[in-house]
Amino acid sequence: MIYDTLNNMHLYKGIHPNLDRVIEMIQTHDLSQLPMGKTIIEEDLCWVNRMTYQTKPQAECRFEAHRLYGDVQISLIGCEYMGYTPLADIKLCDDYDPDRDIVHGSGSPLTLCCLNQQMAAVFFAEDAHMAKINPSLETVDKLCFKFKL
Repeated sequence: MIYDTLNNMHLYKGIHPNLDRVIEMIQTHDLSQLPMGKTIIEEDLCWVNRMTYQTKPQAECRFEAHRLYGDVQISLIGCEYMGYTPLADIKLCDDYDPDRDIVHGSGSPLTLCCLNQQMAAVFFAEDAHMAKINPSLETVDKLCFKFKL
């Protein structure tokens, strides 16, 4: 997992070529102009999904993890907390769904990171993450970049 400012994303170039593509897009595009829904960056390698949703209390959230694609998550409007725990430390709630590249789990986050307009969170295959956490229940406009691992 990486949690850092958007201004520091350039420091993570070289970790993976598809993550590099995402970082390049973050640095060179006005992200607020991306449309809602899925925008392809490079077919089958990386894309971004813009979504809006209501946050909820942590007790109503669950972990998720992915095997094939990593996530880079950024909030455009609003604040949510992202829970993080190593995948090996959660209790799986369902079988891995290869069509959606997702598995869900339960447990307590090892740490919570505030995802606001200045921060980004990057999750890899070994990272279980819990989105949508905020006890004050606010609307979030968010980008979730997906990059093939």
